[in-house]
Amino acid sequence: MCMVMCVCVCVCVCVRENRDGDIMMRFLPAFQAVNYMRQGLSPTLACEKALVPIALKFPSFKGGLVCMSKNGEHGAASHGWLFHYAFQDSSVTSPQVVAVPSK
Repeated sequence: MCMVMCVCVCVCVCVRENRDGDIMMRFLPAFQAVNYMRQGLSPTLACEKALVPIALKFPSFKGGLVCMSKNGEHGAASHGWLFHYAFQDSSVTSPQVVAVPSK
């Protein structure tokens, strides 16, 4: 079962997790990622940094984070599993699927 959340504060951050949703909710990675992007980090780096505290506390945690900036730049990070997300923008004619490997 997957869950998707969207937080809109200058940027959109979607959190997608699998099985460890309660852990994700305790650490507020969407909030952290938004703050990292406000500081100028790319969506990918913001996602990676937001998952670090969770991975340190719960090494067996499985989850991922997808971020999109207000300019449409997107990125993602994963811990413990491979997941995919799809996007489409004006540069492509059909949805593009992106694989996000675990780090």
